[in-house]
Amino acid sequence: MRATQSISDSDILAEVLAADGGEHVPDVAATVLRWRFSKKSDRRITQLAQQNQRGTISAADRIVLERYLRVGSLLNLLQAKARITLRAAETSDK
Repeated sequence: MRATQSISDSDILAEVLAADGGEHVPDVAATVLRWRFSKKSDRRITQLAQQNQRGTISAADRIVLERYLRVGSLLNLLQAKARITLRAAETSDK
């Protein structure tokens, strides 16, 4: 396990999800795979990322970008877990 100071939100969530042995209901997993940022959020993320790449992002906008990135990482983690769950359900059905 990582040192306490360097553990991320995603690391903590991964531990929580691993605690149940991956036994999620396939319907819930399928729902999680449909979760997406809205088009409005996608545009905002792109705008903030471009400002960040140019070095013109404000401190406040940098915080917003970091929040979007953190939520995106969380979403990626949840969707990866959902894919594993669906694969396991398909295998057990055979």
